[in-house]
Amino acid sequence: MVTGDRVLDLSWLRSEVAELYCQDNSRPGIDAEASLRLMLAGFLLGVVHDRRLMREAQVNLAIRWFVGYGLHETLPDHSSLTRIRQR
Repeated sequence: MVTGDRVLDLSWLRSEVAELYCQDNSRPGIDAEASLRLMLAGFLLGVVHDRRLMREAQVNLAIRWFVGYGLHETLPDHSSLTRIRQR
């Protein structure tokens, strides 16, 4: 994940939810800050479906920048974002 100056500082979020993440269970979870930024981007853009949001994030550099993913980094699967939203 790309780091640097951000318009919205959510760095505190990781420590707040750290105990909710299992460190030794199969695949790693989506970073808490990245998932919140993805959901916020979807809300601000009026994208209500996670599949559509992730398709848009594949090609929209502004979303990638806001979430913190570089051009060649793999974005999380839409199903992970759906599970986070449901919880």
